Amino acid sequence: MIDLSKSILYLRIPSRADTHVAEYRTLSFPFAVANHGRLQREGFARLDTLASLIAHVHRVIVLPAASDVTVLRVSTPPLSATRLKTALPALVEDSLLGDTADCQIVAGPDSQGVRTVAVIDRAWLRLWSDRVRSLGAHRLSAKPMQLCLPLIEGRVVAALLGFASGTTESRELVLRLGAGEGTGLPLGGNDDASAQQVLNTLRTLAASKPVELLLPREQLEPYQRCLSEDVAHATETTLRVASWTEWIASIDDCDIDLMMGAMHDDKSVFDTRRWRAAAIFAATIIVVNISALNWDWWRLHRESQRLQQEMQRVYSTTVRDAINAEKINPADALAGMKKRRMALRRAAGESSTDDFLVLSAALGDAWPVLQQTANIDTRAVVSIEYKNAALELRLKPGLQLALDAVRNVLSERGLELSTGSDATLWKIRSIR
Repeated sequence: MIDLSKSILYLRIPSRADTHVAEYRTLSFPFAVANHGRLQREGFARLDTLASLIAHVHRVIVLPAASDVTVLRVSTPPLSATRLKTALPALVEDSLLGDTADCQIVAGPDSQGVRTVAVIDRAWLRLWSDRVRSLGAHRLSAKPMQLCLPLIEGRVVAALLGFASGTTESRELVLRLGAGEGTGLPLGGNDDASAQQVLNTLRTLAASKPVELLLPREQLEPYQRCLSEDVAHATETTLRVASWTEWIASIDDCDIDLMMGAMHDDKSVFDTRRWRAAAIFAATIIVVNISALNWDWWRLHRESQRLQQEMQRVYSTTVRDAINAEKINPADALAGMKKRRMALRRAAGESSTDDFLVLSAALGDAWPVLQQTANIDTRAVVSIEYKNAALELRLKPGLQLALDAVRNVLSERGLELSTGSDATLWKIRSIR
């Protein structure tokens, strides 16, 4: 079983001149699958039969026919990427027959002020990109076939490429003239151009340069026979079998991607299928965690209710007044019990530590000491009131008192002092 998750599918597209829109379903497309340059599979297949491959590979690289892509060498001023994209139509319009508004124009990297520019009809490119995407392509690139042939210094590299449709076959001659130069020429069917005619056309386009011609294995013998009969040109032309491995290395080195800036650029399309499993897994984890948190909250809530009921029962039993006992706050149960105990002591005629008489006696005992340590006099007290189980002393304003010393004296007698913002109102409570 071949792992296709990191593989690339290379798919050659037929020439527009030899293909009718309705015939593409019967065409056998040359394709290859490779992983990091290592060929995994190659062959010919109809586009619909490649759907499984297209949906599982990491990327699909479409190779439009060389005759449908115009490659130019253009001198360009130093511009930013945005300005260069705007200026490209004006730079190449004199070299094109059609309207640049209908063309997809992509420039390669700058090399001493000169760039390689590839031009293709936008509608034709979109037609094939939509077809491939409809079969499940995750990422899509498109590169000009003439720049994907091997580059050999001092020689013209050419390839004879064919497409089968039923019983007929169309062919195209692709030439790479240099690092950023190339062209393509549709040749029609098998009977439209003989081997000798192809060789003569190739020599004309190569302008007397040595040629290396890549051929399908089944056509190598007829071309070798033609060369053996033409001794004068036999040394200028080298024949060998075309290899996807060699093409793949050159395709990976090609810097021009015709899909850059296209309307359906893969960067702008979010592929939900690739993230569907991860999204389901993440959603499952979230639901499980939320369920666990809610279950834990309900468990703790029920435990809190049980403890509160138990504390209420103990409290009611302790005060022996289960019917009339007040409900207590679990967060301050001790204070509630203390309050209830004090109420029961008062009901029984016993004095409690926060009674007026007890607080007054304790304050009277501490007052002589306060006069000595805090320099407070009886005339400084404006009023004394008993409110909410506390003595409230209102003092004259403007007194300079040592409150820390007062608190120490009162705490020795079981009293607690709290003051207002201006220290003229003292509230004295029992802390026992």
